Amino acid sequence: ILGEDDLPNKEEWSATKSLRGHTNGIYDLAWSFDSMQLISASIDCKAIMWDVVKGKKMTEFEDHEHYVQGVCWDPKNRFVASQSADRTLNVYSASSKRLLHTLSRSDFIHEDANLKSGKLFCEESA
Repeated sequence: ILGEDDLPNKEEWSATKSLRGHTNGIYDLAWSFDSMQLISASIDCKAIMWDVVKGKKMTEFEDHEHYVQGVCWDPKNRFVASQSADRTLNVYSASSKRLLHTLSRSDFIHEDANLKSGKLFCEESA
């Protein structure tokens, strides 16, 4: 029966570093697959890549015009992506920290396609 075991909770958490850099709330976090880096998304319109071992900011991605709502790593740690309320998806090189490509909603609509056939970005008002 749940809650009846007398085993103590052996899991203990403690803060070892504070990562400071965003000027507003954090919307999303993603760990690199090697767990050495972290990328954070914020409503300050930035994504920040962190070196978690050193507890230092590696770079700020400031290419979005609106809240950054999501971030992720590719499985081989070569690329990071950020998705924003400005309806763009930015792909960056994880090593050079350069913007490689920006995808917008219109990039996914083929000129011959029926616009109602599928969506990559969902609109609440549609």
